[in-house]
Amino acid sequence: MRLAPLVAIAACLAVAGCGSSPSTAQPPSRSAQARVTTPAPTPAPTPAPATPSPSATPAPTASPVAASPTAAPAGPLVDVAARPECGVPAGTVPDTGKIIVISLTCQELTAYQDGQPFLSTPVTSGEPALPTPTGEYSVIRRNSPFEMVSSWPYGTVGWYAPSWVDWVLWFRSDGYGIHDASWRSAYGPGTESHGSHGCVNVPHNAMQQLYPWGSVGTAVDIV
Repeated sequence: MRLAPLVAIAACLAVAGCGSSPSTAQPPSRSAQARVTTPAPTPAPTPAPATPSPSATPAPTASPVAASPTAAPAGPLVDVAARPECGVPAGTVPDTGKIIVISLTCQELTAYQDGQPFLSTPVTSGEPALPTPTGEYSVIRRNSPFEMVSSWPYGTVGWYAPSWVDWVLWFRSDGYGIHDASWRSAYGPGTESHGSHGCVNVPHNAMQQLYPWGSVGTAVDIV
């Protein structure tokens, strides 16, 4: 009965070399290999970059001029008062002071500082059923931000869901103002057919410049 283990050991030594050194051992099974964590090789040190040879200093690149309340933004501006098709009466723009001129025909707003255009932008005025009033006004109040809440009953032509805007320059006490409109993607001629409820909608970037410039008392002419 004790011969069987001796026979098994002899067979093992003859066939597989059970007591052989690690260099002749069989490779581990896939399951055994999966449990072995192989250390990552140590990366070779990266040689320091060569010091570049001196070269000529490049000329400075002019950075965009940030809009300020006293400086006109870079680039040509549309002068709405100088375009006869926009219907702005001669002499509307004074030589001194500030004025915002809005042409409903051209759907364009130009702000003037001392007779020179400070900012010009396409706008969207009131839709035909709720038109923007024409006339000579001035900025009477400023709000930033402001939640627009409809004064019309639900279901009527004037009702709209409460909407936040970032900046408003009010020119009439009965709810008419100049403000940004994040829900609008197009401005300019034709957009008034699906326009505002009487306010003047201005693109966000333009309103961001117009708001700090348009102090209380700034004239607003709408033609």
